Parts: sequence; C-alpha cells; structure tokens
Amino acid sequence: MNTRRMAKEVRLSQWSEVMRARRESGETVRSFCQTNGIDEKKYYYWQRRLRETACEVMSERRDQMMSLAPAPAFAEIPLSSNETSQESMVVVRIGRYSVEIQSGADEGTVERVLRAVSHL
Repeated sequence: MNTRRMAKEVRLSQWSEVMRARRESGETVRSFCQTNGIDEKKYYYWQRRLRETACEVMSERRDQMMSLAPAPAFAEIPLSSNETSQESMVVVRIGRYSVEIQSGADEGTVERVLRAVSHL
C-alpha cells in the first residue's frame, strides 16, 4: 500500500478525533486550541482538509450510485381510440414527484426528465 496515502489517512483520522473532541468540549476553537497547545491555523488547515476529503468521498459515492442506477425502462402504452387526440397524457409518479407526459412528447426529453427525477 502507498505509504504517503496511509500517512495522510492516519493524520486525517487523528485530526478528526481532535475536531470531535473540540465539538464535545463545547469550547470555541480558539479556547480549545489554547488549552490543548494546538496552533489555531493548523487546526483550521486540517478542518479544511477533512471537509475536502469528505466532499471527495461523497462525490465518488454519488458517481458510483449513478453508475449502478438502472436506466429508465420504456414501454409502449397503447391508447384507445378516444385517447388519441393531442390532449391525452400519461402521468408517471416516482416517489413524491409526478411527471405529466403529453402524447407526442419527444422521447429524448422524456428520458432525460425521468432519469433526473429517478435520482432525486
């Protein structure tokens, strides 16, 4: 395993514990740093690094989830003779969202809308 990566992970873990201890103490950052002999600039540096790392992890997980999400499936829905006018529509409900699709809607637009709604 890469020693630099391991060293970074160890430092992030150590600073994560420091940040947790500061939150649990109820002290301000300045007071906590003074009490514990921590350079305040270093505290904020590592706080930023922890946040950046958390954002990277969340972004990677989101990308993984998006790649695992099934593509929307399309099925042809036959309309009866009295529904063939331009005013007919289909309503699709996904969770708390609903999408109204007018007959004659562009297939690409419908696909993009359904894909977007399915990830909400």
